[in-house]
Amino acid sequence: PLLVWWLPDVNTPADMQNVVSFFGSSVHDPEFLMLFDASVKNHATFTEFDKITPDVAEATVVCDPLFSFPEPVKLTSQQMQIVRNDMSATAWKLMEELVNLSKEIIKISFEPDNFSALAALYKEKTELLKERVQKSVDDNTHLNNLKNETTNGRTCRLWMGMASFHTVYSFYSKLNILDPSTEAYSKEETARMVELGKTRLFLFLEINSDENPVSI
Repeated sequence: PLLVWWLPDVNTPADMQNVVSFFGSSVHDPEFLMLFDASVKNHATFTEFDKITPDVAEATVVCDPLFSFPEPVKLTSQQMQIVRNDMSATAWKLMEELVNLSKEIIKISFEPDNFSALAALYKEKTELLKERVQKSVDDNTHLNNLKNETTNGRTCRLWMGMASFHTVYSFYSKLNILDPSTEAYSKEETARMVELGKTRLFLFLEINSDENPVSI
């Protein structure tokens, strides 16, 4: 399910309290997988799990690619439904395991001493499922047809990221989704339920072409 949130047109006290309550509860809820676009990379220091070394203390996000697929905008609605049906069994299992992982890591402080433990938990829960989802993508006829096109081919890559709750809130602020006062009140709401220095899992989507390859 995709939840789309829009900020109210009229900033009455009731409207703003709704925004505060929504962000305060959803940012805390480990079953709510937040999805950003790749612009979040401009607002934090990202380090991939397989590049973690003892000197990555400056990393504010640790991340790993989940799977890649051709940009599906040229597919018809019927073709898209077939793709979804073909991928649903593996993709939903992966998302379920990410939710289970999210419930575990919310108890762990996001700090360099814990990065290896976070990586081990992530690998344990997702390694095989990631391979199965990617195979579903690679074996799908409609997606293969897109991939074999030689013009304007773009690739989407879905990433998993982990950061502190402080960093996740900074994304909402720097992307101008929350103003400073609403961010502060929402963080207070979240802080009633979890320490903001704990680890939060989120997703982000990156799109590239041959001229603009994906990189972190």
